[in-house]
Amino acid sequence: MPSDPISVALKLDHFKVYKQYYPTKSYSVRVQGQFDKIQVPARLHQMDYFANPARKNGSRIINKQAHLAFYQLIQRREPRRVVILRNQFGLQRLILGRPLYLLVPSQKIEKGSRFPRGLDHFKAYQVLAGEHLLRKVSLVDQMSKEQSVEVDRPEFFCVPVRKLYGRKATGISNRRGHLTFYSITPKINKVPKVSKDQFGEHKLLLATSVFLGVPSLKLDWGLC
Repeated sequence: MPSDPISVALKLDHFKVYKQYYPTKSYSVRVQGQFDKIQVPARLHQMDYFANPARKNGSRIINKQAHLAFYQLIQRREPRRVVILRNQFGLQRLILGRPLYLLVPSQKIEKGSRFPRGLDHFKAYQVLAGEHLLRKVSLVDQMSKEQSVEVDRPEFFCVPVRKLYGRKATGISNRRGHLTFYSITPKINKVPKVSKDQFGEHKLLLATSVFLGVPSLKLDWGLC
């Protein structure tokens, strides 16, 4: 099977992301990412999206247990930044806005599943400007198989973070591993699932597929 050399080097999967509709609770946390000098108090609200590991263009899945829950992130304001990155789609320059989500490692409860090890938390920043890719890929995940999916504009750029919830601190396992999420051709689904993360179990209703997460190397960044 063909592989993405950056994904393999970072030991980080591609992710197919689905809109999630069931309501979830709110949680207070503290986070510190690569752009933060100190721990930042934050509030997590509704889980808007849920991500499965995916095979892109036939590439292998590194960790079939790896799933990510996208919680709305409410925290202090941050300045705009410019990021230079490289992934399988090439060299890209993104302008980042405010952080919108905290991505939390999760277990999708089903036969043979377990909690993912070595998968970081990520802070997802809104992309204000970036190149539209308009690339066609095939995507296979645990819920669907699509032969022709158009990958369009970058929506989020994600950096690994440390997280403190109560007295439980979670560090960073892979400092080089970043994710860039791009909008994709939507496909309507309606699949009930149950997930489990550090906050407990959650009923999910996974609907339209909306994003593709691509492992990325952050080459440089600065304020803008």
